[in-house]
Amino acid sequence: MKKYKPVYVEWWDSSGLAEIGWKHETVLPSSDPVLCVSVGLLYEKTSKAIRLIGGYYSQPSGLIVDCVQDIPLVVIKRLRYLK
Repeated sequence: MKKYKPVYVEWWDSSGLAEIGWKHETVLPSSDPVLCVSVGLLYEKTSKAIRLIGGYYSQPSGLIVDCVQDIPLVVIKRLRYLK
């Protein structure tokens, strides 16, 4: 079974409200991006993004993965491989 390397990623995301519906402008959050942190197993890296997974196991039909997260390379501030 292939081993996936654990990584620590700092990346920028847009801020916003998770709630739907009309809101008064005084309750709007800042429009500044927020710095996010993700830790996971580096499943794949392309020229445009990385794909993290939280865990996996193997079955005869193939790999079963959990907690898939795609992060575009252009928003990544820091990517560090963990030991």
